[in-house]
Amino acid sequence: MKLNRLYYFVLVIVIVFIGCKPVDPIINPPKPPTPVVVKIGFDSTYVAVSTDNKLQDKLFYLLTVIQKSDYQAINEQTEFKNLRERYKSLLAEVSNSNSISKTVRQRFLISKAESESLKKAFVRAYNSDVLMKDIVKKELLPSGNWEMYYAGTTDTTFLKLVVEQTVAAADTIINQYLVGTKSQYPEDGPSDSNGPKNLYATDYVQQFVSGINSIDKNSTTVLNLPIATALSLLKINNRDEAVRFEPLATGENKAVIENIKNIVWKNYTYASLIVPGDSPNSEGDAINLSESAKKHVQYAVEAYNGVLAPVIIISGANVYPYYPPTQYFEAIEMKKYMMQTYAIPENVILVDPYGRHTTTNLRNAARLIIRLGIPRYKKSLIVTSKSQNDIIEAPSYATRCNLELGYMPGKLGERIADVRLEFTPTNFNVLTINPKDPLDP
Repeated sequence: MKLNRLYYFVLVIVIVFIGCKPVDPIINPPKPPTPVVVKIGFDSTYVAVSTDNKLQDKLFYLLTVIQKSDYQAINEQTEFKNLRERYKSLLAEVSNSNSISKTVRQRFLISKAESESLKKAFVRAYNSDVLMKDIVKKELLPSGNWEMYYAGTTDTTFLKLVVEQTVAAADTIINQYLVGTKSQYPEDGPSDSNGPKNLYATDYVQQFVSGINSIDKNSTTVLNLPIATALSLLKINNRDEAVRFEPLATGENKAVIENIKNIVWKNYTYASLIVPGDSPNSEGDAINLSESAKKHVQYAVEAYNGVLAPVIIISGANVYPYYPPTQYFEAIEMKKYMMQTYAIPENVILVDPYGRHTTTNLRNAARLIIRLGIPRYKKSLIVTSKSQNDIIEAPSYATRCNLELGYMPGKLGERIADVRLEFTPTNFNVLTINPKDPLDP
């Protein structure tokens, strides 16, 4: 009897302890909150809004949505007024300068205290205004751009993470292209290997300030000035790679997107062939295309002619040379080579001209699969060199993905051959914009 009483006593203590477990704290982007119940915010039928600034739409979609919603009330929040006034004063201070000292450059960053106050202001707006609720529920969530921040959170926690990510994205660019801090990928930095282009020259300061004022004149929406600062820095350093080929859907990928609608997926073993690029940085490589990339194309053509999959996804950006950035994009050059050398039709080739690393080659391919309605639970096949598949299969690759992206882009399957590795892009987190990587977000 005593044992029974002891048993129930222990059981009650365990239940109480588990039931009182504290909620996980907010985790700084790009790490997602620990999921409690898996939620999916992304809606495949969602149509993104846009402005005439493609970089803003890609990197700072929160600002684009607010501008397009014509939501003016939020600008009256004290926190936003204070931030805007600080930036206006800072711009006035540097406008007539021949150079900007590092101390002044650092003042263009949004501080942690300002970020916290902005989050509170957004939540206050959400709690008091139905239009802000609509922005969250009808725009931010279904866009998928912050999918990894949604699982297991409330709408207000999600909104705070969106704001934090937006601030982090602006600060990343300002740090890298104005302050001169080394980025996560130093090769993706300013077009001058010594740091931000003409950092101490008069013409740079004037271009910088003029660029901010030009972007800001079209809107005085909340967060407009710090984001205009970031966008101006990218513009004068010629780093618009993140949108160089936009809109892909009506450009390079138009033919294949139309063709996808007619594919009978059950007739194929795999949904797609994923082909990572390779930079032309070895002896014997042409300026626009490496010999290794040509091999990747050959392997993909062999798999396609074997009727393994109906779609080929080629991923690769303008990674090499680093300074100045090359105008040749691996995916575009590989597509041309595939069509010209092997007569593969354009309407089966999807290009991702943004993937700058093996991690984002798979992430960006998975994004295309999910957003275009290619069956994501049907396996795809990574077709590349033996050495690159070895890298992808190694435990260090998953570690790198978790470190740089916050997740693994999908599930690896069987190694069919040296150059063929199965991959299933089941992770919706791939849709999330990465604030630490302005060239391949």
